[in-house]
Amino acid sequence: RYEKRENILETPVVRQLLSMSRLVLALQNNNQQAANALWPEVLSFDFWKLPTSTIWKLSWEINDKKDDTANWSKLLLESDVCRAPALLLLNLAGQASHESCETMLDFLTGNESVQTGEEDNPVVYSPLKEFYTSSDVLNDNPEIFYQTLSHLRVLRTKLRDHQATADKALTLSDLISFVEMYETAQQRMVNTSPYNQQSDAVQLMTVFKAKGLEFDHVFLPCCHDDVWGSSSRGSSNRLTLPANLAPIRHAGANDDERLRILFVALTRAKYGLHLTSYLQTYSGKTTKRLKYFNEQDGGNGSFNCMILPDGKQQVISDGHAAPQLQHFELDWRERHYKGINTAQLRDLLDERIKRYKLSPTHLNTFTDTEYGGPQKFFMHTLLRFPQAPGVNGQYGNAVHETLESLQYYVDRHETLPDLSIVIKTFNKQLERKHLTPEQFKLESERGESALAQYIQQRGKIFAKGDKAEHSFSGEGVIIGDVHMGGKIDRMEIDKQSKTITVVDYKTGSSYNRWEKIAKLHKYRAQLYSYKLLIENSHSYAGYAVKTGRLEFVEPDRDGRVNTLELTFEDTELERTKQLLQIMWRKIQALDFPNVSDYSKDLKGIQAFEDDLLNGII
Repeated sequence: RYEKRENILETPVVRQLLSMSRLVLALQNNNQQAANALWPEVLSFDFWKLPTSTIWKLSWEINDKKDDTANWSKLLLESDVCRAPALLLLNLAGQASHESCETMLDFLTGNESVQTGEEDNPVVYSPLKEFYTSSDVLNDNPEIFYQTLSHLRVLRTKLRDHQATADKALTLSDLISFVEMYETAQQRMVNTSPYNQQSDAVQLMTVFKAKGLEFDHVFLPCCHDDVWGSSSRGSSNRLTLPANLAPIRHAGANDDERLRILFVALTRAKYGLHLTSYLQTYSGKTTKRLKYFNEQDGGNGSFNCMILPDGKQQVISDGHAAPQLQHFELDWRERHYKGINTAQLRDLLDERIKRYKLSPTHLNTFTDTEYGGPQKFFMHTLLRFPQAPGVNGQYGNAVHETLESLQYYVDRHETLPDLSIVIKTFNKQLERKHLTPEQFKLESERGESALAQYIQQRGKIFAKGDKAEHSFSGEGVIIGDVHMGGKIDRMEIDKQSKTITVVDYKTGSSYNRWEKIAKLHKYRAQLYSYKLLIENSHSYAGYAVKTGRLEFVEPDRDGRVNTLELTFEDTELERTKQLLQIMWRKIQALDFPNVSDYSKDLKGIQAFEDDLLNGII
């Protein structure tokens, strides 16, 4: 055994319990978008014992209806297989406002059953606790059994301590707020139960905690340069300190400090020091040897650590097979990724693949190692699992819809509308979004200010005959093997010269020059993809798209509305075309590479794109 001081908020049972709680609250608040985004996650938990194919079919059925009233809750109630979990969580949503947090936890864990009043399912209960604490689990996996009970007990204890400081009974929403306080403060909710810490346990600790201590044997894992050497990147330097406190900055910022930290780790051992590393990650990426060990190639695949005494220098290679990846996976999405390798589920996907059209935004999702990646593309584009829109996303949609309406007004009246009409349109669109009164007030003020300045500075670009939000889904665009679709924010069309300038609106941060950052890299890829989409369409055959432009709707700090012009170049256009082709082939083969080993920045995105282009991945 080892000393487990894990964060219980990251353990499977607590994560699942929190997701169910968030779903109940979304249902209680009639936040359909948030509920739709949470249903696939919650239904994917193993304790419901639902087939993966059932969840996929539900998602497709909802999306194929193209009906604003279609939602997961309604469809689940009509499903024989999913009706029981739907009744459970929908009934709990009706009780969440007046039941205490502890009572709701009893319902969600399965300590107590829920009365539904339905003839077919008068009583339902959560199978969560039974799944983790059954007699089979106790006999086959006793550690999971005791961990589950221990984690749930710790969560309740922490809540009761919190309740002692409150002046009213805590509800389920207070649980989520309580957890968010921990996460915002980056604090761990630690399980310190006796079962998790025993006198003969192996202790897991950081080098800093071990400083000043000694142990008979020390194991130092992951002896790679990106962990202990100059390639490592710590996450502790998030706060800027004043000059007088700068010396207390967390160590590890330069080679001398990193070597000093490694020296502390190595010198904790009294009799045995065990150093381990591995040659490749699960995705096949080669690791970099730790330079401080000065490991030299000894020929025939052997390596020698030259800092050690003679006779002790050879690096011992362990030929045992690596443990299966599924032993380490806790994410609910994993069952859906694995479904790609199942013949029955691949057959379900075949029909979706045949009808799939690649849009410019899909390319960015696929190659985005920062916020997206192939697996996110698979979940949200092919499986069509919904995502709850954030406030900024809903604000951006309202702005786009307003500018679309403005173009239609210009087409009818050949002049710009009064600002009051624009503002009224914007607020009407914003009212349709799922925002709290406080959020609506803030976003309304934000939009009114931005649109007023945008129209004042950029209103002259709107001309009769330009196209807003033009859809290419029915244009039959085919580039090589790639079937493309998508919408374009704005096209400025010159019928005499047969040229088009493609325009993409952006809300949020504004830029006045092309910088080497991930966001602008993705924006460029979008504009190049739009060019290919237009020039290969039926409606605009013979037109040339020579330039593109980003229109930043919100002004910068100096009150300027910025635009970024882009003159298309053949080399970058060919690179974009090749990436589209490679992505298309990957999708057709249901090959969605894991990008977790690429850095979450422009460098990582470009490295992944290069590996795709060079056939490495």
